[in-house]
Amino acid sequence: MKQYSEHHEYELSIIVPTYNRTKDLKDLLLSILRQVKLPKEVVIVDDSENFRTRDLIEQVLKHFSKKGIFLKYLHNPTRSSTSASRNQGTMHTTGKVILFLDDDVVLEKEYIEEILKTYKNYPNAVGVQGYIINIPKLEKFSLKLRNQLRKMFFLYCLEKDRCRVFPSGENTYPNQVSKVIECQWLAGCNQSFKFEALRNNKFDENLKRYSFLEDVELSYKLFKKHPSSLYMTPYAKVFHKWSKVERLPIELLTYIQTINRTYFFYKHIEQTLQNKIIFIWSSIGRIVFLSLISVTRMLSLKRSLRSEIRYIRIVIKSYIYTLKHLKEIKMGNLEFFNKML
Repeated sequence: MKQYSEHHEYELSIIVPTYNRTKDLKDLLLSILRQVKLPKEVVIVDDSENFRTRDLIEQVLKHFSKKGIFLKYLHNPTRSSTSASRNQGTMHTTGKVILFLDDDVVLEKEYIEEILKTYKNYPNAVGVQGYIINIPKLEKFSLKLRNQLRKMFFLYCLEKDRCRVFPSGENTYPNQVSKVIECQWLAGCNQSFKFEALRNNKFDENLKRYSFLEDVELSYKLFKKHPSSLYMTPYAKVFHKWSKVERLPIELLTYIQTINRTYFFYKHIEQTLQNKIIFIWSSIGRIVFLSLISVTRMLSLKRSLRSEIRYIRIVIKSYIYTLKHLKEIKMGNLEFFNKML
């Protein structure tokens, strides 16, 4: 009876939003089938414009059935956002723990076992993530220098055994982690939560299409409500391919990143004078950092002068556009931009 209750308490459901990435998705599904500890169910939320993903699910369905895993396919024709797809998937799950995966990750075979072990060892846990094993290790001097520059400007950077959110709204991720650590946010490519935590907390559907920062938005919100409740285990290992399939055009992506960063800052960061100065400093730093990267690419002849100047202009224009709509962003209204998506 005790064994049954423990198993029931930590039943796990997987939700995977996907968009025209059948090859990547197949690799992920095969890695799920190889797990030492199998999930209760896998829900695929398909935003694709064709039937290739549906056909793939039909092909692998029998393999999941043999393993006793319920594989469910949902189609989201609106293609509104990753956030909406994650929320839609949540409504069709029954597990006590909900694991959200990107469609371009591959799990090592002990991944689910180690995630559930962390929930068991830390009963206060609201959320748990695994560790992305192909994160750069900063062995080269150039990478260390670049990382230090990002840290100086409170931009996303790597830190040993730390996973936190800066006052700028940017975040850090561990380039080395040797034990289970507490986190302030969980990475969207592999983040899990107890289902109870998701009853009154959803992914922000204001963040359309790519939904940049939707992972930080939800997990940091839960962290503020439940301090010391988010964890990373280095023993649940995942490889993130960062697939180039169906990536957004660089101009649209840049605008989304600038607007969503500003939206996150005003929604979740305490609006003290110090934090506002840090945010401005970080925004300036992002422009400087991206400009330096462009110059480096030009000098190494990887990109043409014209294309790099165009990119720098896009970055600056994205900030000008954001400033024009700052009042709306502060009010949590992104309709001015979302209607164009």
